[in-house]
Amino acid sequence: MNLPVLTLLIVVPLLLYFSMVWYFFPAFYSSQSDRSLGLPIITQAGFDVSSASSDNPLSFSITAFNQGQTTDIQIVSVSFPNLSGDISKEEIDPARGYVKVKDHNFTQSPLFLASGDTVGKEYSGGADTTAAKYPSIEFFSRPWKAKVGYSATLEISANSDGRFLVLVKAISLPHFDKSSHYPQKGFKDYQQEFVAIYPIFIK
Repeated sequence: MNLPVLTLLIVVPLLLYFSMVWYFFPAFYSSQSDRSLGLPIITQAGFDVSSASSDNPLSFSITAFNQGQTTDIQIVSVSFPNLSGDISKEEIDPARGYVKVKDHNFTQSPLFLASGDTVGKEYSGGADTTAAKYPSIEFFSRPWKAKVGYSATLEISANSDGRFLVLVKAISLPHFDKSSHYPQKGFKDYQQEFVAIYPIFIK
């Protein structure tokens, strides 16, 4: 068998394979309406202002709802720019603050992330990564069914006076365009993803 024929027998199947992987399958997958049209929205989030004291833990609640069709995964991220260290363990250094999940009905266990942990960025689903600049909690549901919402209530020990911030966002995966995340505009966090900001003044 001569070299040109052998080259064709190798190159043509490879070109076919890569064209299917890069073009056909992504286009086919995104055309499936029951998997591509997740529409996340945060319908409720905020502090219980009666607990706004450095002597008492803060109470923060959040609910995210899928106004679209069923999608694979729901991620609701709650971040704490004022805190540092491992916020899941009160006994390590209570002076840094900590967070307890009082209750939630997400279908998966929440994931605590500390400063320095590797996290995804720019809605890439983990394909592009960066180092976390502050701690957060990620809540998951899989699948995220149409017209279904999930909620969580957190107890936050800030242990300092002044302005305290919580950043929240909701993402449905697979992520296709801006309809796959909430909010869709405004302030971006260090992951280059939009977040809603919830401040409270502690005294």
